[in-house]
Amino acid sequence: MASRKIPINIIFVICVFVVSAFYTFNAFSLSFGSFKSPGPGFIPRITGILAMLFSAAILIIDARKLAAGEEGDGAEDSFAFPLRPILFVVSFILYVLIFETLGYVVSTVIFAFILSMIMRNKWWVSAIISISTGIAFFAIFSLLAVPLPLGILG
Repeated sequence: MASRKIPINIIFVICVFVVSAFYTFNAFSLSFGSFKSPGPGFIPRITGILAMLFSAAILIIDARKLAAGEEGDGAEDSFAFPLRPILFVVSFILYVLIFETLGYVVSTVIFAFILSMIMRNKWWVSAIISISTGIAFFAIFSLLAVPLPLGILG
């Protein structure tokens, strides 16, 4: 009986799920508040739970494809692909470390840019995505009156 290797995309999704679970666990240490008056844990809890749900759904879909014997997209053969889970975890750790110092917008733009580059987008697409993400989420949090660190912009 030949042993089957676990495709790297499934390993990546498992890593995303584990990091999301850790993030969500820590988000529960923050006050949730209410829907009318959200606290600092409001968005992190929702974000963490959604990340866990989406990664679990992707894992189930990929596992079903693997069980059915469907071929992947060929990304498993790429030399750089196994580095993606490591780069994701390192970028998440970097995000946590620079969050207070640089502030929400700057650290989120950097984090989103790195993630977009990990997903092999062109640099200018990554720049547009990351800047839009940082500003859009800052605006949403401001409308909800959720205090965020301004860092070097404050």
